[in-house]
Amino acid sequence: MENGFLGYNRFLEGEINAFGDTVSEYADRLLYYICTYTKNPTAAEDLMEDVFAELIVRKKFFDTENAFRAYLYKTARNKALNYIKKNARYTDWDDTGQQQEPDEQLLDEQMISRERKELLHTCMAELKDDYREAVYLVYFEQLSYEQAAKVMKKSKKQIDNLLVRAKAALKTRLEREGITNLADF
Repeated sequence: MENGFLGYNRFLEGEINAFGDTVSEYADRLLYYICTYTKNPTAAEDLMEDVFAELIVRKKFFDTENAFRAYLYKTARNKALNYIKKNARYTDWDDTGQQQEPDEQLLDEQMISRERKELLHTCMAELKDDYREAVYLVYFEQLSYEQAAKVMKKSKKQIDNLLVRAKAALKTRLEREGITNLADF
């Protein structure tokens, strides 16, 4: 992950092409994150581009990669929320259209792993928005509780409470789907 942060620093030092490393590193994850708000992949892509454009225009210096990532996600969140406010109604995004058809030569282990990921994604989509966002930021993006709190405009204790509740809700949903051995996840 450090390549994106280092690329941004090189960009600030005048190496214009280095910004591509930043985009390559963070584009897909930002797109997914924004899409959880907008439920519209096209709008999410536009908003993601706005986040990167803001990095170029503002040219803000960050001491650490964690501070940089927190800024990226906070900016993405704000843009997504502004989009939702402007467009009071939005369409649901059927993510099954985004999934690739399994290759006939995939091993059983790969199929099981994929099915687990899909099930986890489906169960996460059923969580309350705050729960899902906290889980995503802390466990998938590996932001600290403090950074996630900053992005979500909550206290560290609120993030801790959200994660406890989210894990309980996720466990219930996974058990409902027949997953009793959560160590497999």
